[in-house]
Amino acid sequence: QENPGEAIAILEAIDLKKAPAMVQDDVRANLAMFYLMQGRARDARELADEIRLDRQPQARAKAMYAAVVAESFARTGNADEARKLIETYDPSDKEFGQVSGMLLRAQVYTFTATKKRGRARAAMEQLLEVDPNMVAAFVQKGQRPELTRLAKQVLAGAGALPKPKMRMR
Repeated sequence: QENPGEAIAILEAIDLKKAPAMVQDDVRANLAMFYLMQGRARDARELADEIRLDRQPQARAKAMYAAVVAESFARTGNADEARKLIETYDPSDKEFGQVSGMLLRAQVYTFTATKKRGRARAAMEQLLEVDPNMVAAFVQKGQRPELTRLAKQVLAGAGALPKPKMRMR
């Protein structure tokens, strides 16, 4: 968490050919997640194409894989596949725990890419309840303008953004 670049270097150093299948998918999913956070969607997509959800028996890990794969697809032009995948997971399911934030983030990207603005806004509002910092990340430089605008609207509606002060001369 302190140094994502270092985490990426460690994960990239793992020889996936020698690792068991479940470990391969774990490494791919975590590395793809770090790539997505760094704005490297194409690199994440290469890894996401190789992740197999059917090999993971744990519901929380499977949901995390699905979130990473769906976000990778949505950010690299395969929004329909991302929508099909992400709609099979309910972020409000208590079984997913902290992964619900990742599912909601993937929904925001997916619904924005499929031009479903209302659903993207609803997902972002739910994300605000789960983790306001994840919504604030959409306001940073490098994000798509429509996502930045949506994030600012959601944050302002929740009272999380300071109101600009006007001074009269």
